[in-house]
Amino acid sequence: MTRSPKRSLRRPGRVIELGRILKVFIIFWLLVFLGSSFCGEKRIFILMSYGKDDRCGSPQYKGVVDALKDITSFKLNIKSYFLKAKSLTKDKLKEKQNIAVKIFKNFKPDISITIDDTAFQTLAKFYTSAKGHGYLVFTGINIPPEEYNKKLKFIKGRYPIARITGVFEKLYIKEQLDFFRLIIGRPIRKVAVIYSNDAIGKIVMKQIVNELKGTRYEKKIYIYLVETLNDLRMVCKRINKNRAIDAYIPACLSLLSDGRRIPIQKFSSLLLRYIHKPDLTLNSSFCDLGFFGGVSVDFYYMGKRAGEMVKMLLDNYPIGRIRVEDAPKKVVVINLRRAKEIKLRIPPSVMALVDRVIQ
Repeated sequence: MTRSPKRSLRRPGRVIELGRILKVFIIFWLLVFLGSSFCGEKRIFILMSYGKDDRCGSPQYKGVVDALKDITSFKLNIKSYFLKAKSLTKDKLKEKQNIAVKIFKNFKPDISITIDDTAFQTLAKFYTSAKGHGYLVFTGINIPPEEYNKKLKFIKGRYPIARITGVFEKLYIKEQLDFFRLIIGRPIRKVAVIYSNDAIGKIVMKQIVNELKGTRYEKKIYIYLVETLNDLRMVCKRINKNRAIDAYIPACLSLLSDGRRIPIQKFSSLLLRYIHKPDLTLNSSFCDLGFFGGVSVDFYYMGKRAGEMVKMLLDNYPIGRIRVEDAPKKVVVINLRRAKEIKLRIPPSVMALVDRVIQ
């Protein structure tokens, strides 16, 4: 009797099938790995108008960087450059802008982020076409986007038609004066605005005037232009003697001294010493210099919002749907020590509106 051959426990068809599946599986993950290695890194170029420790730029820069830290879908290669516009002459600034453009072209970023107007003006021209490689996200511009749009043609009704979007720096000047009116408990007589004779100072001064148009404060402003420290001393004395002036806004962000420009932190003590009236600041970080403060744009959150726009673009959200925004958040910060120095009493009802108090 012949024995029937033993059946093989292995089924050739199944072995071949499993082998094919395994091969496809390996190829799939190999392609995923190679794909992530090839396109997983994104280059981000941050160009800031001022120095890294600038009172206006630094909070925005931190907000941008913190938002970028939350991006985990890609490996980010971040390069930053600081123009230091407040401390340079016009010719020196032009040299720095040329260096920035060279770095930008060599780096070939997927997305550029500009902080404040000078940085935006340096790079915006490279992003005005609807198609092209990369995007530009701005934060902290003081010239209205509609004004830039007359030449650049990058928005329609604040929706991008080119490769540019971002956050406009609303100063909240009306809200600042409303807050001060609550403190003093009566109508404001006059508020002085001291602005500097440089590009930044002129832009900010124009924005203050524009924000107050059509409000009860439109004709309540005395405007003082300064260029040097000596100019500032004379203006300070005039403001301090004028009893009609209830408060002042220090918008002189840089001044000439010995042939070079110095930032506000270098002469803030002069303002504090000569003017014994409330200092209504444009930036809450000025309170750390000793100024009183009040209502201002939240510079950190403005930068962070720009960083969030970057994340949306990296996630392939259409730029045409990422609308140009006004700075979405304001903050109330006061320096209580300065209030005591100038004998400014703050009612408890007003203190309840304050977000942060510096003792």
